[in-house]
Amino acid sequence: MVDWLDVELTLGSPTQFQWINRNVKEVVGRRGWIEPLDPGAGGRATDFRMRLQEPNFREAKEIVERVANRWGLSRSPSIAGLELSIDFYPKEPSGKSRALMHGVLTRHFLPPPGALVTDHDWPGFFPGPHDRRNFIVGRNMSDDSLDLWRRLQPATDLQPFYDSTLYVGRENHELASWRIQNKVVDQQKVSAGTTRVLEEDEKRIRIEVTLGRTGCRSVGLDRFDVLRDFRFMHLQKFFRFMLPTFGLSERASLARPAIRERMVEYSKHRFFAAGVLGLQIMEAAREELRRDNLPNIKRQHRLMGTRMPSGYRAGTGAAGTLLAFDHLNKAVEQALRHLQERVWREMKD
Repeated sequence: MVDWLDVELTLGSPTQFQWINRNVKEVVGRRGWIEPLDPGAGGRATDFRMRLQEPNFREAKEIVERVANRWGLSRSPSIAGLELSIDFYPKEPSGKSRALMHGVLTRHFLPPPGALVTDHDWPGFFPGPHDRRNFIVGRNMSDDSLDLWRRLQPATDLQPFYDSTLYVGRENHELASWRIQNKVVDQQKVSAGTTRVLEEDEKRIRIEVTLGRTGCRSVGLDRFDVLRDFRFMHLQKFFRFMLPTFGLSERASLARPAIRERMVEYSKHRFFAAGVLGLQIMEAAREELRRDNLPNIKRQHRLMGTRMPSGYRAGTGAAGTLLAFDHLNKAVEQALRHLQERVWREMKD
C-alpha cells in the first residue's frame, strides 16, 4: 500500500495554504498536510508541497484538478516523495511465527547501491541493548583502523531483536530509507497516546520504504500524471531479498586454504547476525583493505621478481556471492502488481 504521497504544486497565482487545505477537506473529509515553499507576505506562496495520507488516487486526482481550476498551474504537479509498505503474514498466526519471519526478512533484505552513503545511514535496530540505533555491524567512528576491523569481522555484530524495528538509511534520504518491523499495533496517535492492539491474525511483519526525490526519479516517478500508467514493478529494486552462498569472490579465493576457511567462517557468523547486508558491508571492507595494502603488495612482487595474479586485479564483489531469494521476491512482485492495478483503476476513473 501507499502510506503517503508528497505532491508539489506550482500555482499560477499566490494563495495561502489553508485555502488549498479547504479543497482537500471537501474531497477526503479531513485536512491534509500542506507546506508553503518560500512563502511571502501573509504566508502567501505559489509553490506548495502537499502530503496525502493513505491516498485514494481518484481523490488525489480530484484535489489536483480543483487546485488547477481555482489558481491555475504553471507546471505539471510533481512527485517529491512517497512511502510504500508490504505486509507479510505467517500461515499460522503466532508470536513465534512472526519472530521467525522477522528474522528471515531482516537477514535477507538487501538495499540497492547508494543506500549507505553516510554514517547516519548505517543499518541498526531499536529498541535494543543501547538507547540509540543499535548497529547490526559494529563501528568505531573515532578510529579508522578499528572501524575497518569491526566491519571486517563479526565479533561486535548484533542480531536485531524480533520485536524491534530494523532501520536502513537516514531520515529524509534523497534515495530511500527502510524499516522492517513486527507490527502488532495500528492507528498510533502519538499526540493522543492512543493505539489499537491488533488481533493475532492481523499482526504481521511489515517492510516500509520511503523514497526521496532521487529515489522517485530513478524509477521514472517525476510527474503526478505518470501514475496513470506507471509500472510499479520498477519499485521492486527497493524490495530486494537475496540468499547467501558463502562463496568467496575470485580475488579472495586466491588466499591460502587456512585463510579461506577463516573468511568463510566469518561470513557465516556475519550472516547470522547481520544478514546479506552485513555480508555486503564485509565485502566492501575487504575491498577497502585490499586498496589500502595494494601498494605494499605490488612492492613485494617487484622485490621478489613475481607478478600479481590476474584474478587479484578484478573481483566479483558481494553480489557475486549472493543469489536471488525467489520466494520472497515473487511475493513482493505480486503485492506490487495488485497495487498497480488499484492505482491505475483509481487514476483512470
